[in-house]
Amino acid sequence: MWWMFLVTHDGVSVSYDQELLYDIWHAFQRGYKRRIARFKNNFMAGMFPANTITISIVIGALSLFSTFHRDLSFGILPFIEYHILYFFDGIIGYCFSLLISGALIWFVLVQILRLTLKTLLSYKGWMYEQPGKPLSTSTKLWLGFLNLMSKSGPMLHSYQGALPHLPLPSLDETVEKHLLSMRPILNDEEFAELEHLSEVFRKGVGRRLQRYLALKSWLSTNYVTDWWEEFVYMRQRSPIMINSNYYGFDTLNEHPTHSQGARAANVTYSALQFRRQVERQEVTPFSLSPRTKVPFCTMQYERLFNSCRIPGEECDRFFHWDDARHVAVYSRGCWFKVIVHNGKRYLDACELQVQYDWILSQEFTPAQGEERLAALTAGERTHWARTRETFFRSGVNRNSLNDIERAAFIVILDDVDVSYDRNDSSKLDQWAHILLHGKGHDRWYDKSFNIIISKNAHVGINTEHSWGDAAVIAHFMEWMLLRDIVFMGYDESGNTKGTPTLQLKPERLKWELTDSTLVKYSFFYITLFLFFLRGRLLVL
Repeated sequence: MWWMFLVTHDGVSVSYDQELLYDIWHAFQRGYKRRIARFKNNFMAGMFPANTITISIVIGALSLFSTFHRDLSFGILPFIEYHILYFFDGIIGYCFSLLISGALIWFVLVQILRLTLKTLLSYKGWMYEQPGKPLSTSTKLWLGFLNLMSKSGPMLHSYQGALPHLPLPSLDETVEKHLLSMRPILNDEEFAELEHLSEVFRKGVGRRLQRYLALKSWLSTNYVTDWWEEFVYMRQRSPIMINSNYYGFDTLNEHPTHSQGARAANVTYSALQFRRQVERQEVTPFSLSPRTKVPFCTMQYERLFNSCRIPGEECDRFFHWDDARHVAVYSRGCWFKVIVHNGKRYLDACELQVQYDWILSQEFTPAQGEERLAALTAGERTHWARTRETFFRSGVNRNSLNDIERAAFIVILDDVDVSYDRNDSSKLDQWAHILLHGKGHDRWYDKSFNIIISKNAHVGINTEHSWGDAAVIAHFMEWMLLRDIVFMGYDESGNTKGTPTLQLKPERLKWELTDSTLVKYSFFYITLFLFFLRGRLLVL
């Protein structure tokens, strides 16, 4: 227990763990500060293109005109003053009525502005402009409007409520496109049967389903998002390792260090800085089109960090946690928990390097089943779900699994060298194989992303696909690597810059996998699959 209550002859004595209470207090402070900041940022983003100054302008205008007996509130101000806040006397009632009516009018004006913005963003003519030819007048005016809006300083999610909904195609259009897509793969007899069935569908149940779909499209920003995620990704029972996940490369230029621990530390610190920018909504909403200032949906950034896919017997689920103060690290068959935030601040890159170097310098023996544990995430989903329920529902296995799944992200300290040679394309192919599947058991494929640091300090990434597309990961990697190489850099010895003032020790995750038959089965399955991928025949 962290406290003790004693009654003695000398009186009552209460002793407690002061350091633990200190940590709890800092965790509480960090939590409520994050919640306040999140509310503030969402409020600021939701009022775009207006800002907090505009509400003062509206209230000031109402007050100024009311002194000259002119009511700009369309009767709202006197109605609130004399019928709702009538129990207040004199100036107090007037001030409260002024604030409330001003806030209501400001809210209506903001909604009108956002509706206008949404209407203007529905313009699609810019997509069909011919490259190399002058832009049409309408597109020029539209781009000029977007540039004007960009000067208002939009936050990451400022355009979210103003982006147009995904348009719903008509029933006739859907049926015609389906027939067009099926014509090349059907013979004349089969296609004639499909045309007949399509006509029956068009005149029958299709009309009712189209009405339901129209209702869904009115009540959601994208009528297909939840179905797409569920049926394309979450209900997929085949291995996600190559059927869903994808990978990304480091820059192919020569990088300034060959220290694996230093590169891991710099990249981890850079990634965490990007996470902080996402949390504060400081990332620009024009990342895909910085010159034209065309905004895009930014909701995928929310699930980039602190997220994980959780297996189910019939359908997986995707979880996102508000915060994570550690990353999970895999090195030579062992899993570790590396603290990146001590409750008061993020650890500097040089302080992270101390932890990574310690992991790399130690000689650990993996626990039974630990080395190939991640093969479960690479295998068939129903098998992984049942194994998870059987072996990881309680105890140290549950706690260690939580540390992996609820980490900010995963860092893999690989034990192989990779390289790029413009005269030997096989090296890049080998690097791609390593990033995509590694050894089949050294990537946690359910995690939103794994940062992979090779033995000679090259960086790569392996990403789970259900939460987001490559555009977000490409932006994240570009930002992370640019900060790592250009802004942070390394000293003459290839180590991170700075002097550590805080030294924490990584925590070795514990496992009790006394019966690792299911883990072995998954690894055996993945090994066979990888041999198949490489075009080899395995004879047993």
